[in-house]
Amino acid sequence: MATIVFQLCRHVGKAISVNLLGNVSNQGEDAFEKPLHMNTITYIYCSAIPLIIEGLYGKDPVMIQFCSSCLKNLATIDSRVGDILVPFLLSALDPAAVNQTHQAPVAMQTISLCFKALLYPRPVVLKYLPELLRLSLPGLDASDVNKTNNTLSMYSGIFSWIPIQSKYIATKVDSYPPEFISLAQSVNGPIDRYQFTQDQLQLELDLLGSYLQEWICLFFDKIFILLESQEAHVKNS
Repeated sequence: MATIVFQLCRHVGKAISVNLLGNVSNQGEDAFEKPLHMNTITYIYCSAIPLIIEGLYGKDPVMIQFCSSCLKNLATIDSRVGDILVPFLLSALDPAAVNQTHQAPVAMQTISLCFKALLYPRPVVLKYLPELLRLSLPGLDASDVNKTNNTLSMYSGIFSWIPIQSKYIATKVDSYPPEFISLAQSVNGPIDRYQFTQDQLQLELDLLGSYLQEWICLFFDKIFILLESQEAHVKNS
């Protein structure tokens, strides 16, 4: 499956480069020098996603790593993957999923790996961020070092791309680069189907900024509890 996804990404990348640089004669396979058949590509990755997701929570660490990489690559091709992937990963962080606690670390690692692809150039993940931060906060657990490390690692990945602020101002939508797939030429013409408005972006940023004001206080409460648990107990103190 990882090989199939790799070849799919290679095909898309080749098609984009040929479209931008012009058709270079006698270089590459002919198939890569023809316009993309977008419906076929969509069919392939939509068929692959259920199998990849099923392997994501397997027992083999190598398989888990390959599945996470596949999802990151697919999100790079088409950001709509995020609307399938993120809700699925959030379900593993839900406290009600008491029988799926082993899935939470994998979910956090996958989110960290895919976060940039889901944020840039189209911020699909923004609308899910408040829920993600809320559900992951219990991961800061003084009694579970591995869970705490996974949670902090995910936060580090998220906030390396999004600064913590109480107010965000959306940049002009036309200042965002086009999605990578839209740079290619389809058999039906230019691919340019994934649009978002500045008003929509500002609304999602406002919701995030409002929630962060509450979340950051809860976060530091958790951090102080973690620090207190690490302090050495002084006898007769």
